[in-house]
Amino acid sequence: MKKIKFSILVSLLLMSASAFSLTGTGTAINPYKIGTAQDLIDFKNAANYTASFGELTANIDLTGYAWTPIGGFYGEFDGKNFKISNITLGSLSTPIVDNVYGALFVYIFGATVKNVVLNNINIFYSAPNSSWCGILAGQVLINGAVKPLIDNCHITNSSITVVSAPQAVCLGPICGYIASGAIKNCSAKVTTDVTSENTTSMPYLIHNIGGLVGQMATDATLKVVNSYSVGSITAKSTTNTYYFVGGAVGVLSAGSIENVYSSTSVTVGPSAGPMLVGGIVGNSTSNINNCIALNTLIKGYTGGPWLLVKRISGSNTVATFTGPNYAANDLLYYAMQANTDGSPWVAPTGTTTNGDGLNLGSNTALSMLNGYVANNSGLGYKTWEVVTGVNNNNPVFVGQSLTTATKTNQYNNQLKAVSQNSIIKVSGLKSGELVVVFNTVGSIVWKGVSTSTELELQLPKGIYGISGINKLIINK
Repeated sequence: MKKIKFSILVSLLLMSASAFSLTGTGTAINPYKIGTAQDLIDFKNAANYTASFGELTANIDLTGYAWTPIGGFYGEFDGKNFKISNITLGSLSTPIVDNVYGALFVYIFGATVKNVVLNNINIFYSAPNSSWCGILAGQVLINGAVKPLIDNCHITNSSITVVSAPQAVCLGPICGYIASGAIKNCSAKVTTDVTSENTTSMPYLIHNIGGLVGQMATDATLKVVNSYSVGSITAKSTTNTYYFVGGAVGVLSAGSIENVYSSTSVTVGPSAGPMLVGGIVGNSTSNINNCIALNTLIKGYTGGPWLLVKRISGSNTVATFTGPNYAANDLLYYAMQANTDGSPWVAPTGTTTNGDGLNLGSNTALSMLNGYVANNSGLGYKTWEVVTGVNNNNPVFVGQSLTTATKTNQYNNQLKAVSQNSIIKVSGLKSGELVVVFNTVGSIVWKGVSTSTELELQLPKGIYGISGINKLIINK
């Protein structure tokens, strides 16, 4: 009998060991190593509401796996630029019903999440009460004095479909709501579609929808910076709904959004309620600086009491423009105070102090974005480039692996660089041209403006990229 019991015990122990396949201890020194779909599931079970450190060691394909998100996350998750792909949560007939929901994390509490790529993530959602939903996370919150950081995270080829929203909702691919910390060097290529019906006794519901974040609130130091959004947002309702919709952020009520561009197509309506619609921010009472609207469409139409549609911020009378903001020279918007879609386009009057922003003029989005990065060196902001055939030829981060298309030099096709005796010699410059040198992780190591056609830089040995040159330089 004792032998039988011993055999059963050994079998149970072996089953327990095989059920948890992670290597590492989950500490900052020895994080969990996540290389398979089962590893990610094991990490979810280990890290849920427990301070944990984890890192990806390979691409993860969750096709065929029953994934549920990590409920609450503390610690650090480093994706190491690997992809997590193929998650579908809910369906049109059976959507996810939850007050707070995210595909990877529901809540992030003062944690760092970095270098994560999420691909083909699709959420079908229904908002039962006041709700928050995102793809990376539902809500991002402070943990005591520890502020959260979302850095170098990218969402591609994904979607959020709100099947019904009988209550207020905040939606954004990076997160539905963030109250503290920072989101930087991030991007989202996401299709968001919202259908809303007000079944409550309240006169209006409030829906905050953004191409990156649904709502920024609470902390005056909060930032969404050096990021971009692509894709589309459509939202409609036949009942009374406040729609605050921006190509990047739905509602900006605290902190700032800086050096962000959006090419997200935004269409809001028909609706019976009021709406504020902007190429960057829907409703803002805080700071907007050096943001660029490259949207393919900005449109709003409602039978409600008021409608404001602008290229930068719908609520231009209360937004604080701490610096110039810009829009594509030919970018118009579409606004109609009616419940049918048929009004003409509106030609904006751009200034530094209203919601339309300035025309880019002879500037390029690339030069404006990299100019901000150069003027804020040492803060870990990635530099930008344009790659022919990628992202509709709009800027992406240097080295961002969106495709294998050919890179093009957006500065000066005559630039050349050679290394000799630990000195990098750059030739073919134009006087007054901005030169940015960055390392292999995209951090700026030198910046300056050329005063002649040649430049010599004495830098430590290593591999560098130089703005405008389509190759890496090995400094020996």
